[in-house]
Amino acid sequence: FLAVGNIKWEKNYTDLILAFNNIKNKIPNKAQLHCAGRYFTENDKIAITELINKCELNDRVIMLGSVDDVEALYRKAKIYVLSSLNEGMPNALLEAMSNGIPSISSNWPGVSNIISNNENGMIVPLKDIGALSEKMLELYNNEELRHQLSKNSYLEVNKNFSEKIVAQKWLDTLNQI
Repeated sequence: FLAVGNIKWEKNYTDLILAFNNIKNKIPNKAQLHCAGRYFTENDKIAITELINKCELNDRVIMLGSVDDVEALYRKAKIYVLSSLNEGMPNALLEAMSNGIPSISSNWPGVSNIISNNENGMIVPLKDIGALSEKMLELYNNEELRHQLSKNSYLEVNKNFSEKIVAQKWLDTLNQI
């Protein structure tokens, strides 16, 4: 599992770690959650570290900090998870999908503009740790579903969110002003 983004309350890493904790005994011990991003505050670092320790996940939740080569993480990732409470334009989600990584996202306002649930990704209710755990386990255990979501997410992002498409949408909008 992979999550990418600054470690701060809006990104809701707490629920992601708790969801992973719920499934840790149902997946192989080698399965890990890798989180790439810098801690926004020292309090964020303390809270996340304490949670990892409390859940005894030190060897399974890997806090990577800032990463220069995020593409290398995407190439290795099996599943991408975005547990945010809110997003603007979720670049990391779009990057993951453009790399064909099957993705699970919380249902923040606007996610349905990117993910069609169970077609090119999975959407779970905000702050629903049980639903997030369930979808993480389902996707982990279902290779056929991962393949289908991977293919569809790649096609969706390259059809609607490529640099050329987004630039043209901006030009069209500006020309209407």
